[in-house]
Amino acid sequence: MKKRILAVLLSFCVAGGSILCPSEARAEEAGTQPASYMDAKGYAGLDAEFHTQEQIREYYNSHPVREMEGAVLTAGSYQYKVTGRKELAFTGYSGQPSSVIVPDTVKINGKSFKVTAIENRAFLNANIKSVSVGSALKEIGASAFQECRKLKKVTLGSGVTKIGKNAFSGCKKLTTIKIRSAKLKAVGKNAWKGISKSAKIKVPSKKLTAYKKLLKNKGQDKKVKIAKL
Repeated sequence: MKKRILAVLLSFCVAGGSILCPSEARAEEAGTQPASYMDAKGYAGLDAEFHTQEQIREYYNSHPVREMEGAVLTAGSYQYKVTGRKELAFTGYSGQPSSVIVPDTVKINGKSFKVTAIENRAFLNANIKSVSVGSALKEIGASAFQECRKLKKVTLGSGVTKIGKNAFSGCKKLTTIKIRSAKLKAVGKNAWKGISKSAKIKVPSKKLTAYKKLLKNKGQDKKVKIAKL
């Protein structure tokens, strides 16, 4: 099937010169070079035969090309990296916000993405005081909030499955931590090293026993309490 589709596409690319390949047609309309997305990922979803050039154009108009993984996008003062077809990782920010809310979804250039990760060192040494992340977020990278010495409050959404090593290390004023996720599976070494001795980590009641084991010896002082939300 793929060979037959490729043959159809090639026949239109070489016929005449007045008919453009899909990548060329899109590039001509956008005023850009045609190769960038095609070379990296190709077009997604070719699962039907087409017999006319018009049908091919119509298909590509209704099925946008896949975003290039690794591309950096900006929404407001936040920066993100494309990690999948409809997924982003939070990578940084501009300005000096006192609080950060990582959203569930972001719309950029008319396309919606889920924010599923915070990249390693994204907030390293930041002057933020509070952080709240959406339910779509799954992973918090290594050293993501390390040495945020003014950080006092953290709320993690219901989708978090992993907290990387040193994620909150050195956050000496961090006293309030709420973990709403019942899906947390991994917490890295020294994730809580150096947080306030009076800190309280609140977790879902049904996960209290399991999370006491999971969060044990992750760098926090023995006085740090783990309690029900």
